[in-house]
Amino acid sequence: MKETRGKEIQDSNEKRELKHLFLISHTHWDREWYLTLEEFRLRLVNVMDVALERANEPGWHSFMLDGQVAPLEDYLAVKPGKRAELKNAVSTGKIKIGPWYVLADEFLESAEGLVRNLLIGYSTARQFGEPMKVGYVPDTFGHVWQLPQILVGFGIRTCYLFRGYPPLFAGHQECDGLNDDTPLEFYWRAPDGSKVLTLHHITGYGNCANLDESFGEGEYRFIGAISRLLMAVEALSPRTATGAYLLMNGSDHLYPDAGIPALVEAFNADPELAGDMFLKHGSLEMYFAAMQRDSWKIPELAGEMRGSAYTQVTPACLSTRMYLKLANWEASNLLETIVEPLNVVAWYLGAKYPREKILLAWKEILLNHPHDSICGCSIDRVHEAMETRFAGILDMLNSLFNAATNYIIQAIKALDPGDGARSSIPLVVFNLTNWEQDGPVEMLVSLPRNFRQKSLEILDAGGNRLPEIHVQEIEDYRCLEGGDRLYPRFGRDFAITRLKFMAREIPALGYKILQILPKEGDMGDIEESKSRNILQKGAGTGDPGDAWQGMLVLENDFLKVTVFPVGTIDILDKNTGKEWREMMLFEDAGDDGDTYDHAPLHEPLDIVSTDFPATIEHITRNPFEDSCELNIIMQVPVGLTASRTRSEKLVEMPLKVRVSLHPGEPMVRLHVDVENTARDHRLRILFPTGLDCNISHASDHFMVMDRPIALPKDDGWYQPAQGLYHTDGFVDLNDGTDGLAVHVKGLPEFEILNHRNTIAITLFRSVGFLSRDGMPIARGHQGRPSGLNGPFLPTPGAQCLRKMSFDLAIQPHEGNWNTAGLHAHCKRFQVPLRGVMDDGKPFYHVLQQRRSEGMHPVLDAPSDCFISIEPGTLVVSAIKKAERERGIIIRLYNPGGEPVHGTISLSIRVAAVSRVNLREEFLESIHDLEEGSFAVDFKPYQIQTYLVLPRRFK
Repeated sequence: MKETRGKEIQDSNEKRELKHLFLISHTHWDREWYLTLEEFRLRLVNVMDVALERANEPGWHSFMLDGQVAPLEDYLAVKPGKRAELKNAVSTGKIKIGPWYVLADEFLESAEGLVRNLLIGYSTARQFGEPMKVGYVPDTFGHVWQLPQILVGFGIRTCYLFRGYPPLFAGHQECDGLNDDTPLEFYWRAPDGSKVLTLHHITGYGNCANLDESFGEGEYRFIGAISRLLMAVEALSPRTATGAYLLMNGSDHLYPDAGIPALVEAFNADPELAGDMFLKHGSLEMYFAAMQRDSWKIPELAGEMRGSAYTQVTPACLSTRMYLKLANWEASNLLETIVEPLNVVAWYLGAKYPREKILLAWKEILLNHPHDSICGCSIDRVHEAMETRFAGILDMLNSLFNAATNYIIQAIKALDPGDGARSSIPLVVFNLTNWEQDGPVEMLVSLPRNFRQKSLEILDAGGNRLPEIHVQEIEDYRCLEGGDRLYPRFGRDFAITRLKFMAREIPALGYKILQILPKEGDMGDIEESKSRNILQKGAGTGDPGDAWQGMLVLENDFLKVTVFPVGTIDILDKNTGKEWREMMLFEDAGDDGDTYDHAPLHEPLDIVSTDFPATIEHITRNPFEDSCELNIIMQVPVGLTASRTRSEKLVEMPLKVRVSLHPGEPMVRLHVDVENTARDHRLRILFPTGLDCNISHASDHFMVMDRPIALPKDDGWYQPAQGLYHTDGFVDLNDGTDGLAVHVKGLPEFEILNHRNTIAITLFRSVGFLSRDGMPIARGHQGRPSGLNGPFLPTPGAQCLRKMSFDLAIQPHEGNWNTAGLHAHCKRFQVPLRGVMDDGKPFYHVLQQRRSEGMHPVLDAPSDCFISIEPGTLVVSAIKKAERERGIIIRLYNPGGEPVHGTISLSIRVAAVSRVNLREEFLESIHDLEEGSFAVDFKPYQIQTYLVLPRRFK
C-alpha cells in the first residue's frame, strides 16, 4: 500500500504543470503629475544611477524603463557623460527601453500621433540599442480599438495592459455582468483582423513592488518576500489560462530593488516549491514567449478597451482642462495636415527638408501627451508649463509653414494675367484635404505701396475675375490680437491688408494659382476701394450693434435656419424636407468630482440656456456667409457649498454664439465664446435628434466607432459604466433614412442622452481638486472614491476661470455617415483652405535649396492635384517625408466596415511605389504603375502606407 501511494504521489507530481514565474524589475515613470517635470527629473537621475549600478551586479537580468524612451533624454540632459554607459546597458539588454517615445493617453493623442510616438520611440531607442518589442501600456485610461493594428504595423505582436477591461462594443460576455472566469490572456483583435497576444494584468503593474522591504535577516531573510510572491501568484491563478505568471517588481517612480538575484536563487532552492514553481528574473519578452507556448488555450477578444470592471478608466479626463485639449488639437492638426505636407511639396520642388526641425516639433507635442499631462490631472504648475510649451510649438509650426509656402511660391512660373500693362502678384490657394473644396479664404498680406490706394481684383488663370473680394486695410498690425506673432513675417512694415475672397474648385491635396492686381483704370482712394470691394449687408440688417427683435432666418442652398430669441435654432434640410428643432441648447450642471472623474450631484440642479433671453446682433449677409451673433447671459451657481450642493449665490456667465451658413455648405457653423465665472460645474451643448436608433457613430482613431447607446450591464464593476465617449471629428446619429452629425474642432467628449436621443458635446468642466477623497456613490458619484488616483491636492486652475472659444458644426443628412460623406465634410471644416502670397518679406526661418541635383520642378500648371485619391471614402492620415528613403510617405485608412477598391494618382514624376508597414519597412512593390496611378484594395478598417520615390531620386 505504501509503495502504491508513493507511486500515486510521484505520478501526480509528474502530471502537475510547472508554473513559470517571471519577475520583472521596472519603474513606472510619470514625467510630471503631483510634482513638476523638474522635480521628478531629479529623482529620475537617482533611479537611473541605481539602475546602471544594478546592471553590473552578478545574476541581475534587466530593469525596464516603463516602455518609453523620453526618460533617457531627461536623464542625459542632466548627465550627458553617462551616454556611453547607458548605451552599453541598453545594447546588452540590462536596461529595457521603448518602444514608445512617451506613454501617452491613446484617445487624446491623435491617431497619427500614436504612429509617430512609436516611430520616434523606435528611432530614438536604436541610438542606444534594440527597443523592447512589447506594446506596453500599463496605466493608460483605456485603449483605442485600433491599437493592435498599430502595434502589428511595427512588428509588435504582444501587448500588456492594466486598465480598460473588458473590451466594449464587440459582444464580450463581461458586458452582460461580471464574470470572474474570463482568462487574463487573450488575443486582442483589431477591427481589420490584426491580432496581438495580450495580458490583462488584473493585479496591476505593481503587484510585487518593494520586495526588498520584506527582506529579513539570517537564514530566513527571504521568507517575507517569497510569501508575497506566492500571494501574487494565488491572486492570478483563477484567471490564468497558461503556465506563465507575471510578477511586476516596481511601481510609480520606484528604484530597482536590491537583492533580487539572491531572492530568485532562494525561491528556486525551496524544496516545497520545487516541481511546482520556477522563478526567473527576466523581461516581458521572456514572459510572452512562455505564454505563446500555450496559445492554443487563449481566447480571442475584440473591442475598445474602455471597460471598468476591475479598475477605473476615469472617462471624464476627456473634458478636464479643456483649454489643453484645444491647444493640443490645434498643434497636432497644424503639424499633421498642413506643415508636413507643405514641406514635402517644397522638398519635391528642390528645398532641403527640415527633418530635424519637424522631428523637434513632433517631440515637443508628444512630450505633452503622457496621460497625467494631456488628461489635465496634474498640479496647476504642470499645466501652466504645458500651455507655454504649446504656445512655443505653435510658434515653431507657423515658422515652418511660412518657410515652406514662401519656398513654394518662389517655384511658381509667373502667369500672365492677360494684361501685360498691369503688374500682378501670384496668390496660391492650397487645399490640404483629400476632397475638392470651395470656400472662403482669409489672409493677411503686405501689398506693395502702389497697390494700397487702389481697388483690387483677383483673377484666375483664364483672366476671369473672382466676383467676391473683401479688402480691409490695417494701419498697424501691432494693434491686432496676437500681433506680435506677425513680426517675423511683416517686420517693420506695420501697414498690412486683410483679404477675403471665395475660392472655387480647389483640387484635393492640391492648389490653384490666382493673381491679385489693381483694377484697370481705377485710381480711387481706399474708401472707394472699400465701397466697391466689400459687399454690403442685406436689406433690413441694420447697424451691427443693434439688437434684432423676434425670430431671424439664415439661409443657403442646403439649409434654412430659424434663430429664436430663446437662443435655440431650428434647421430645415431643404434636401429631405426634415426639420430639426431646438438645436443648440446649453446645459449647466454641478460637478462634485475631480480632475479624473465627473461626479453629478445627488440632488442635481441643471440650468439651461432657454431660461434666459438671448439677443440677436451683428447680422451679416454677404457672399461669404449668412450669419448672426447671439448673446446669452446665463445665471449659474458660483460653486458648491460645504455640504457639496450648488450654491444659491448666482454669477453671470456670458455666452456669445456666432451662427453662420457658408455658401454651398450643408452645415451650420457655431463659434462659441464663453467667459467662465463659476466653479464646480460642467457646461455642455445639446442637439436633440428625436431619432429612433440605438447606435452612435463617432470618428475615432483610424475608424468610425459604432457604440450602443445603452450602457453595458455593469453589475459588480469596480467603476460603473458611463456613457462618456471619445471623438476626434464628428458624432452622428441616424436611422438609415435621416441623420444628424455634429462636427467638432478639438472637443473630444460626447454622450448620447436618452431624452430624444440627444447628442451632448462637453465644452468644459470645472473642478478644484486633483483627486478627491470621499466621493461616495450614495452622493451620486458614478464610480468609487477617487482618492486612489492621486493625492488630495487643490487645483484651482482646473476650475477654468477664463475665456474660452469652441468651434462646432451641425450637419443634417440623408442615409448613414458613409453615404453622407461625413469624413469629407468634417475635414473641410477642420482644415480650411489656406491662401499664401509672395509679399517680398524676409522670414527668420527659410528653406534652403538643395544642390547638385540638376533642374528642380516648378509649379507651372494654374491648378493641380498633387495626389488624387478615389473613392472619397478613403481618408489621408499622413503625407510626410520618408524616414530613411528619399521618398514620400502616403498613409491612408478605410474608416468603415466595407472593403474599398480605389486608385491613387500622383501628379509628380514617379520612379517607383511600394507598400510599407508603419515602420516604413518594405512589404511589396506596386508593379501596375500607369502614368503615376495605381490601384489599391483596403479591407474594412485597414490602414495602409505607401512609399513613393520621385523619378529623379531613383
